[in-house]
Amino acid sequence: MRAAIVPLMAVLGAAPLLPAAAPAAAAAQCELDRAQQLMGQQPQPTAQIDTMLDQCRALAATDYRVDLLTGVRARDDGRLNDAAAALARAHQQAPDEVAPVLELAVTHEFQQRPDKARVLYDQVLQADPGSRPAQLGLARVARQQYRPDEAEAIYRGLLAADPDDRQAQAGMAMVALQQRRYDLARERLQPLQAATPDDPQVRAGLEELALGWRYRLDLMAGREDLSAGNSNRLLADLEIALNARDVFRATYVNNDRELISLDPRDLAVLPLNAGRVSWMRRVPGQFFWEVAYEYRQHDSVQDEQRVELNVGHRLGGRVQGFAGVRQQFGATPAHDRLWHLGLSMPTSAHTYATVVAYFGDPTFADKSTAYVADLTYERERLQLTGGIGYGTDPSNFISHVRGVWPLPRHQAITFGIEHRTLGDETEAIVGWRVEWK
Repeated sequence: MRAAIVPLMAVLGAAPLLPAAAPAAAAAQCELDRAQQLMGQQPQPTAQIDTMLDQCRALAATDYRVDLLTGVRARDDGRLNDAAAALARAHQQAPDEVAPVLELAVTHEFQQRPDKARVLYDQVLQADPGSRPAQLGLARVARQQYRPDEAEAIYRGLLAADPDDRQAQAGMAMVALQQRRYDLARERLQPLQAATPDDPQVRAGLEELALGWRYRLDLMAGREDLSAGNSNRLLADLEIALNARDVFRATYVNNDRELISLDPRDLAVLPLNAGRVSWMRRVPGQFFWEVAYEYRQHDSVQDEQRVELNVGHRLGGRVQGFAGVRQQFGATPAHDRLWHLGLSMPTSAHTYATVVAYFGDPTFADKSTAYVADLTYERERLQLTGGIGYGTDPSNFISHVRGVWPLPRHQAITFGIEHRTLGDETEAIVGWRVEWK
C-alpha cells in the first residue's frame, strides 16, 4: 500500500507555510506578496500566479520565494523534476528558511524518494524538535518506506499533544490499513468520515479499506495442448498478506498426464502433482526479495525439487529492475538452472512495460535464451497483460494474454492463454478468485 501524500498546505491547515515578510524592493518590482496570497486561494488563479512569477524572473528578483512558489506550482502541475530543482535553488538561496526545506521534502515524497525526504525532515526536527509539519512528513515517509510502527509512534506523540489533531488521527487509520488491521482501520476512519467527509486522506483511506484483503485464493482449471499430447490441469493458489511487508504463498498443481513441454523458459516434464511455497518481503516501488521451494512428483521420471531466489530494486525514478535464479535437483532435466533478468517501467498512469531475459544453464545440454516483452494495464482490481517473446536454439515465438476481471464482493475471473510456435503448443487456463479480510 502506498502512503497517501497530502500537499503540505493541507497538512498545515490555517497555519501559513510561506513567510509573510519579503524584501520590499523585490516585492515592489514583481508583486511577490500578491502572488503568495493568491497561492492560498481555492481554486488558485494559476494563470495569474504564473504571470507574476514570470515577471519576477524577468526582473531578476533575488527573493528566494520566486523559486519557492515556482517549485510549488510545478509540483501542482505534476512536473516533479522541475519542482525539485526550483525548490532546491530556493533552499540554497535561503538555507535558514524552513519553508523551502519542507516543500522540497514533500516533493521528494511525490517522486517516491522517501530517503531524500527523510533527510530533510530530520534537518528541520534537529533545529525544531516540535515542528508539526516535519513530524507529519516524517510519519508519511515512514509509511512510504513501510515502517508502520515508526509512523504510529510519531502519530501517537502528536495526539498526546493534541487529541483532536485530524491529520494524526487520519495517519493512525492509514497505519492500520498498511498493517492489514482492517477492523481497527474502519474504527478509526468512521468518526473522521462523519466529521470531515471531504478530507482527501479520509477518502483515500476508505477506498483502500474497500479494496483491502488479507487472504486471496485462486482456483483454476486449464488445458495444455503440447506436441507430445494433451494434459488437463487444476491449480489452487493461496496468498496470505501477513503484515505490511511480508506475503506467504502456497500453490498446488495437478496435471493428468506427464508430457514434455517445449517452453524455452521451462523445458521440463509436466509433474503429476506439484507443490510450491514462497515467502516474499516487499516495499512496493522500492524493493522486494522472495525465496521459494517446489516439489514436483512424477511416475515416469524421478521426482524433482526446485529452489528459487528472486530480488528486485528500484533503479531510478519509477524504473524497477529484478532478477532471479532457480536451481533444480533430482532427475537430470533439460534445464538444471534458470536465470532471469528484467526491467519494469511505467508508460502511462495505468500501464507499464516489462522486459525479461531468461538464460537456461543445463548440466547436460546446450545453453538457451528467451526474451519476453509485456504491456500491462491496471486500474483498481482490473489487470490485463499482453506479451510477445522469442526463444533461441531452436527458434520459438511466444504470444500470450492474461488478466484479472473484477467481480463484486471481492471476487474476480482470472484467465490466460499462450501459444508457442515450436511444437504448436497452446496453454489455456481460467479461474475464480476470492479475497477476504
